[in-house]
Amino acid sequence: MTFGQALKKERTARGLSQEALGKKAGISGIYVCRIEKGHEVPTYDRAVKLAKAVGMPEIVRLLKVCPTCKQPIRKKRKKARRPK
Repeated sequence: MTFGQALKKERTARGLSQEALGKKAGISGIYVCRIEKGHEVPTYDRAVKLAKAVGMPEIVRLLKVCPTCKQPIRKKRKKARRPK
């Protein structure tokens, strides 16, 4: 289960809309939607904010234990552009 799938499961179980969750976490509802669908992968800080807002302390604990947690949680990294 991905972070987005777990987020959606917990959000719907608590009866929150994407917009309401976004407000609690300080991000937009559209961004919450994109995370849940797997189009976006949040940075560590945003993942923690979302997990706390929806009440997923076990996810926050796992994120903090991970040795690479201070790095953005991204599926793909964008290639750096070379200056012309």
